[in-house]
Amino acid sequence: MKPASSIGWRATAAALIALGLAHGAAAETITVTHWGAAFYGAPYAVAMQKGFFKQRGVDITGVLTSTGGGTSVRNTLAGDLPYGEVALPAAIEAIRAGQPLKIVCAGAESIADILWIASIGANLTAVLSGAIDAGMTGEPVWSQERSKVKPVFWTKDVLPPDMTQTVGIVTDELAKAGPEKIRAIIAGRREGVKYIEAHPDEAADIVAQTYNIDPALTREVFRHFLDIKYWSEGALNYAAMDRMVEGLKIVGKLKEPIDWQKVTDVSFLPRDLQARTH
Repeated sequence: MKPASSIGWRATAAALIALGLAHGAAAETITVTHWGAAFYGAPYAVAMQKGFFKQRGVDITGVLTSTGGGTSVRNTLAGDLPYGEVALPAAIEAIRAGQPLKIVCAGAESIADILWIASIGANLTAVLSGAIDAGMTGEPVWSQERSKVKPVFWTKDVLPPDMTQTVGIVTDELAKAGPEKIRAIIAGRREGVKYIEAHPDEAADIVAQTYNIDPALTREVFRHFLDIKYWSEGALNYAAMDRMVEGLKIVGKLKEPIDWQKVTDVSFLPRDLQARTH
């Protein structure tokens, strides 16, 4: 079994393949950023294992991944089922560049997992080797290596933690041709989030097996993520999205505000989540 530290924040270029069809649906592949490394994809792994997608008539059996950013968006555009969970900044950049995409749901909606660490004596390897005094890290590195390092500060200590990290996107073509598939994916992922909340240890074991990482470590990570309400059920939180936009402005990646009404489509969300979008 690979240790989590060997995975780090790198994505594995692997697809999860399962057998069988449900309700006559063909097996299909979606895109999830950092699949197999970071935990944005946990609800999808649980939903696939528990059959939540199949129950809704869409058979998601494979996940394309990348190291994030624009590559995740390009994978989404090129996929046989052009749905992807990608970083919000990457989605914004692609839409502003003219890509025919819409944001349809929220994914990870907290940055409370991010912190800066320093060596107890004096990115993890650099801190431990003394090359830098402090560096940014997150899960699962924090839970795995916390005995070797100490936190300098948590992002949540200096910023509001409600900041949208990832969102679900679809192509305009899929929005027109396959609205029921989009609804099924969003609903199945939501069920995955609920299952994690109700059965955290079992869900952690599913993800650990899917990602090929340590189950005990994954259980610890899940406890942390549930404490900080890491996974959104899907309702868009425009204030949390605006906070990410403000960050992009600070680093010079964006100058003007985003009109969310033009780049989002909440019609694929369950009605109660549409009502919770604000």
